[in-house]
Amino acid sequence: MRRTMSALSFAALAQLSGDGGQLSVSRQRSPWKEKQIRRQPRCCSTPGKSVRLPAVVSIERHQVRRRLQIWMVWTQEPLEWERPSWRIHWPSIGVAVPIGLCQNCQAVDSTNPPAATCSVCGATPQQNPAYKVVNLSQPTGFRTLWNASRDFDGVFEWVPRASRPKTGAIQRPVINQRNFGVWSGQDTVYVINDNNGACFDFVKLARGETWVTQAAVDQVRAMTGAPAQNYAPVPADTRALASIKQTDIFIVGITRWPQGVYADPRNVYGRAALYSFGFMLRRAAAVRLDVDERELRVGLRVLNNSGTVTGQIFLSDSLENGAGYSSVLGRPRELEALLEFILGGGAPPDPRFNAPMLAVAHAGQCQSSCPDCLRDFSNLAFHNILDWRLALDLARLALDANAAIDFTASYWQPAADDITRAYCLGQPQGWTFQHQAGLPSAVGPRHVELVTHPLWLSDAPLHPGLDAAIQHVQAATGASPTSKPVFDVLRRPY
Repeated sequence: MRRTMSALSFAALAQLSGDGGQLSVSRQRSPWKEKQIRRQPRCCSTPGKSVRLPAVVSIERHQVRRRLQIWMVWTQEPLEWERPSWRIHWPSIGVAVPIGLCQNCQAVDSTNPPAATCSVCGATPQQNPAYKVVNLSQPTGFRTLWNASRDFDGVFEWVPRASRPKTGAIQRPVINQRNFGVWSGQDTVYVINDNNGACFDFVKLARGETWVTQAAVDQVRAMTGAPAQNYAPVPADTRALASIKQTDIFIVGITRWPQGVYADPRNVYGRAALYSFGFMLRRAAAVRLDVDERELRVGLRVLNNSGTVTGQIFLSDSLENGAGYSSVLGRPRELEALLEFILGGGAPPDPRFNAPMLAVAHAGQCQSSCPDCLRDFSNLAFHNILDWRLALDLARLALDANAAIDFTASYWQPAADDITRAYCLGQPQGWTFQHQAGLPSAVGPRHVELVTHPLWLSDAPLHPGLDAAIQHVQAATGASPTSKPVFDVLRRPY
């Protein structure tokens, strides 16, 4: 059985063999110095005799196979090895993989070499938010600072530092079904930690192949009193840490958008809707396939579609090279059935997934997301933007291009009105809750603020509901109202 390992030692390999692990054995002579075993192994019938069993271990990392020849024995007793006089040189920082990252539209340029500017939105390295080309690194392993230690204080730092999964902005030949397009196949998935855009300046320690950041070493020394480290006389290497994996994925995107409605991946409202849709697809798929949600990963894919910055959701298998779940879900008919399952439809209707969400026990309490609908530990970084109502909006739109994306959907009421009423109570005295052409609004002494759907555009062409409300206020007061998405009223009202 081939095993994938990031770092090896004689002790680790001996443990692997002792536990019954299988190593492929080769009878070829080793070009390295033979190591003598000072203890009689149980597999040897002659007392005091050294046993030499050449084993070849296949190690896969960075999609490059390396063959490491060592001398091993099969035994249940502790082994004493002669200290080898040679050293395996393994570049622990990994081979640099250049990639383009756009902080404006969240696109990834995986071409080699990446373009100097963003191929999706045209952002440049000079603007803010910027596009930049960085070198990715997949380290072969991680370790502690050996000459420093401190007692464990029981505190974990649950800080998500890596980005969400992403794929390159390559056009894929999607198959259109109802009002969604889907593509499935093998693709490269990137999970990147770029230190909030600053990357990491790695320096090499004098001994071995360990690369560290000066800030991390200084922090460890301050906490533990560790001695100063000796560094190798080589230039610093600026990298972003990454997991780069080839696996099965499927991509889904909306084909046609109603007037005045769009999930733009460049703003938080569009990203909130797309990610909520993705995580709801994942939860529903886990129920239908009877697998753990962690078998699938959710990511945002951004590309330029005929001059429009377009966001698509993709689901990928967590296992490298894929487990087959995404291949099944990426079939147009299967994905259509999954969307029907989310909405409680199908033939015959199946309310197992949809009914608990719409029940008063959930819908009356959950204003955005909770563990009963979208949240779990794996999407901790997205909890503040997830919204199960936006997920249902996109599921409805994926099946019907004429679906009404507004507050008339049953799951938006009475939530939209209740949120607006609470917003009015938090305002200075004199603010009241009213409806303007059916749209909830907060009316002050000199001001009218319309509460809108998060996916409604603020520029022309306006959604018909927003256009009617604006004309109603102008006719009644002679002044133009302002608007605020219910997403902001709930999360950042003032």
